[in-house]
Amino acid sequence: MLMRSGKGVLSKAVFGLMLVAGSTGMVTAQSGKPIEFRVASEAAPGQLVSISIDRWVEAVNKESGGRFKGASFPAGQLFKDRDALQVIGQKGTLEFAVPNLAIVSSVVPSLNALNLPFLLSPDTPQRFQQAVGLESPLGKRYQSEARARGIEVVLVRPVGSIILISKSPINTLADLQRKKIRHWGGGAYAESAITRMGGSPVFVPAPEVASGLQQGVIDAAFGTVQFWAAALGDVAKYAIWSDGIAGVGQTLIANKEFWDGLSAADRKMLNDSAKKWLVDWLAEQIDAGVKEDLKKLEAKGAKISKLSDAELAKAKQLTAPVWDMANDALGKGFIDELRKGR
Repeated sequence: MLMRSGKGVLSKAVFGLMLVAGSTGMVTAQSGKPIEFRVASEAAPGQLVSISIDRWVEAVNKESGGRFKGASFPAGQLFKDRDALQVIGQKGTLEFAVPNLAIVSSVVPSLNALNLPFLLSPDTPQRFQQAVGLESPLGKRYQSEARARGIEVVLVRPVGSIILISKSPINTLADLQRKKIRHWGGGAYAESAITRMGGSPVFVPAPEVASGLQQGVIDAAFGTVQFWAAALGDVAKYAIWSDGIAGVGQTLIANKEFWDGLSAADRKMLNDSAKKWLVDWLAEQIDAGVKEDLKKLEAKGAKISKLSDAELAKAKQLTAPVWDMANDALGKGFIDELRKGR
């Protein structure tokens, strides 16, 4: 049985359990035992991402008639995103993870394209799938790279509008000068974009952002409105809409051997249910919740502003060279295709 310890780590007996493969290599429920799976994420309990994962797991358990028995582990209880990425290619260690897409790019190079500043407008989810989804030319490329690492990319999704949350007011790019800014895990592209706008990039895992702001490790952090309201509202009172500067999406990834061992029907059931809860339901809830979260934040004295058109144009100009960095890594053809949808 899947259990959580006081520290959120599986007991040795449970952690050692392996899903049994049949003689054909198919993962099946044997001797009446269900197929067990774990889902790791950094999302805090109560955040919409965490709730969507819980609902997906519950739906799979129910829709499978008990053939599957899943459990979710939020807030880095089982693995933080970067650690999950290192172990998920090893069978028996972890079946699913929902890391920031930018972090996955550290081992799947083509996904670095999704860290490019001003890649897509934050309100174009359909364009997101067309440009960078699994069926896009870029998607087929990063899926191939992931599989070579023992990872299956099950889905990618946009996270919506990203904001820059700060302990002090930000109204212009000049206000970013020398600020230590928590980036979105996007490696060289994210770091270069922040540096070119005058800030100092720092990576901090999501569960440590609040303490990082309190202790002065960082001065500001990119995140969602919901993340601000749920985790940072008491430590950072200012924010500015990023208007596409940062943040593109999250991904559901699986251990490839586990995924390949499932029947086609089971993979479809898992995938359809994941799209329902981790993409469609989550997008609806985020859209509905942003206004409510902003009202709660404003009641606490928080203020959110927006870059002027002139400042936004300046930000795009300053970060344009970051796109040139991607030409060597991905090829000019891929980058030109992405530029068309900007």
